[in-house]
Amino acid sequence: MVTLVVQAYWNYKNYLVNKDNFKTEMQEVLDNALEKYYINIVRKKDISLVASTHKFVQIEGDVHVAEEAEIDKFSNQFTDSIEFQLKQAKSPNTIFKIHDNLMGAKEGADIGDFLEDSLRLNPNQISSVSVFKNDTIKDNLQQRITSIFISFQEDTINFQKLDTLLRAELDSRDFHFPYAITQFKKDTVYRTFNAGVVDESFLKAKSQSNYIDEGEAMEIAFPNARGIILKYSFLGIFISVLLALVIIGSLFYLLRIIKDQKELSEIKDDFLSNITHEFKTPIATIHAALEGMDTFNALDDAARAKRYVQRSRVQLEKLSEMVEKILETATLESSSIKVTKEEMCINTLIRSILGDFRSNGGDKVWDVTLPEEEILIFADTFHLENAIGNILDNAVKYGGKRITIKLLKEDTLRIVIADNGCGLTKDQATRIFEKFYRVPTGNIHNVKGYGIGLYYTKNIIEKHNGTVAVRIGSGITTFEIRLPYE
Repeated sequence: MVTLVVQAYWNYKNYLVNKDNFKTEMQEVLDNALEKYYINIVRKKDISLVASTHKFVQIEGDVHVAEEAEIDKFSNQFTDSIEFQLKQAKSPNTIFKIHDNLMGAKEGADIGDFLEDSLRLNPNQISSVSVFKNDTIKDNLQQRITSIFISFQEDTINFQKLDTLLRAELDSRDFHFPYAITQFKKDTVYRTFNAGVVDESFLKAKSQSNYIDEGEAMEIAFPNARGIILKYSFLGIFISVLLALVIIGSLFYLLRIIKDQKELSEIKDDFLSNITHEFKTPIATIHAALEGMDTFNALDDAARAKRYVQRSRVQLEKLSEMVEKILETATLESSSIKVTKEEMCINTLIRSILGDFRSNGGDKVWDVTLPEEEILIFADTFHLENAIGNILDNAVKYGGKRITIKLLKEDTLRIVIADNGCGLTKDQATRIFEKFYRVPTGNIHNVKGYGIGLYYTKNIIEKHNGTVAVRIGSGITTFEIRLPYE
């Protein structure tokens, strides 16, 4: 039980870890979408002024040459990337451009070495101006050239375009669920996209993208997708569940073994109690006969002595029979018993067995149905007689007043023995052919037996390639034997 609790706790902690991993992945999805969004903005909104080693040879974007302007803030020494702001020019709608006269002449040119011209733009729309040189220029630009990128500010995000990029990112990860996007400015909700899909169970992740301005934030809300979270730890959960099932199965198996051992112990105790009772009766009778002969001078009375000896002989025969049955059971267990099949008439065998039981069956009513045709089979007469006799003996001991016997010739030979005692439960009926099993009666021994008769019957019938079964129902207990003819 402790192991199962530990497994459950471990799986829960693992679930929480994977839940955080899922949130992190959703943050990466949002970051990637924002990066692509702003890259697309740069491609469409930026003006790129590309220079060769001596002068600008290409101007990208819709610009017009105007008058001069001055740089307000800059770094005098070029690095891989320089950003600077513009000072108010003579015209409010102007911005400068730089001619590179010295690129290639020396490493690390000063800004003062560059000439200034103006481009007609609105400075209020410009967020930054970047200068890149040498191998920092990408996207099919030649090496050792200088480029100025002018980026325009945008206060609002086009959620429709961002939604398209987000959906593509989610599809690439096989994530298919609704989500909402919220834009914050100074910790206040500025705009929300698809807010109607959000409920209390939704998880949230904030973007860590460098493209977002200071004081702003972007957040994505998404369902608590337990299926996706569990998929992260499928192997761990599978192993844990498998281990739990093994533990539970082992516990049930152990409980079954304990139950079987307990029942086996009860059967053993019941067998010992019964056989002790059966042995004590003839021993006590013999002891009484010997004591009578000694006490009453039976040797002087030949008739009395003969009576005592005869009584002792009968009891000794009973003892011998009991020992023989126990030894016979051991022989069956070792499978060393042999059956010798010979052609015999089953009708004659049944009549012979019934003759013995009718003479000792008391007030039992026998309902016997035998076909007029003599049925011949190949069987061991001695063992088959004992096997059928054990079932009849069981019916006499535990059955009701009426015992029915039917002999049926079909594809196989059927011998049906039924009584109206119905003293068995269904659970007891499934175990009645087990060795030493007897219907529990506590310490009451009003019916003699050792629990080996029906076990013997089952083994003998099976050695004849037949079957024996018991059915309980409608107040009737029915034993059915099926035997092949050969």
